[in-house]
Amino acid sequence: MNTSKLNSNRVMLLLYVLIALFYIISLLYSPVGYDESKYYIVSKYIDMGRVPWMDIHPGSVGVHFYQLYDLWFDFVGNSFYSARLLSLVLSIAAIAAVLRLLQLLKLNNYAIFAWVLLYALNPFYGYLNVIVSHVSITNSLFIITASYQIQLMLHLKQNIKNNRMILIAIVAGISAASLVLIRPYQLIGVLALFAFLSYYVISSKRYKLFIIFVFSS
Repeated sequence: MNTSKLNSNRVMLLLYVLIALFYIISLLYSPVGYDESKYYIVSKYIDMGRVPWMDIHPGSVGVHFYQLYDLWFDFVGNSFYSARLLSLVLSIAAIAAVLRLLQLLKLNNYAIFAWVLLYALNPFYGYLNVIVSHVSITNSLFIITASYQIQLMLHLKQNIKNNRMILIAIVAGISAASLVLIRPYQLIGVLALFAFLSYYVISSKRYKLFIIFVFSS
């Protein structure tokens, strides 16, 4: 491994550590908003066995949003901070996907640092990305979906065929499906990106790889 690549890896590792610390502090010390407490209370009661619409009103957010927390609570336990932890995990996953994409686009470290400072370490987004909210969850899922779909396109452009492509397609597919289940109107954005990537695959006459895009979108 050459020195420049080693230094680049060290820089990325440092960024991940800073981002993780920043979001952990945001999770623990961000103030609790009215909507956040409402979403958590509904999620908590559904996890305790209450039936949506029959025992408790889920509000304007779809039931799938609360079912996601119900599943999450089965693994990490039911508490306010464990609910926030789901937003934190998805936010860091979204940021990691974007950072990987920026690396694939061969942006220099200064451009990557600029994005990290403007978005990943922005106090406003630091709060928005850790609260119990459909906005936090769906924003992260959309970023993950878009980032991995674009990464898949870049792999195809470079004619790279390996197991990593299949993994990228699976992650993008699960993320897109979860996004649409929670907020169906987000399907418009997913389909727009899917249409662009599909055109790229067809125009490149890579018909056998089209199924990967179908699954990931």
